[in-house]
Amino acid sequence: MDEDLMFETGTKILEDRLNEADFDNIFVLFEQVCNSDDILTFTLKGYSESFQFVFDEYSYAIVFENGSCRTVKGTISLPDSQGSCTGYHKRPGIFGGSPHERGRGLHRIQGRRNPVYQHSGKCIG
Repeated sequence: MDEDLMFETGTKILEDRLNEADFDNIFVLFEQVCNSDDILTFTLKGYSESFQFVFDEYSYAIVFENGSCRTVKGTISLPDSQGSCTGYHKRPGIFGGSPHERGRGLHRIQGRRNPVYQHSGKCIG
């Protein structure tokens, strides 16, 4: 676990200073936490699912394969679920901050086993 990266990113979350430049670090930390926490690794054992996230021009994926987590910068083929947020303001409020500061725009979630959910309004907020 990269403790310096965790401290730096955690401080930005608490101080509401996150921006698009922090996306890489957020997804790296997510992977590190999932793969280093004994309770999570036990809970996720046997779990296989993939999630694609698209924030305007930024794309990331989280892939669980038999309980192991990896994050991908960019797109993956055939994700189990996909969420997108267009018209995204320059504040990634989905990771922290006040609800009234969260991005506004078109939010769409689609999964192979789930119906499409789409609305215009706050993105994941």
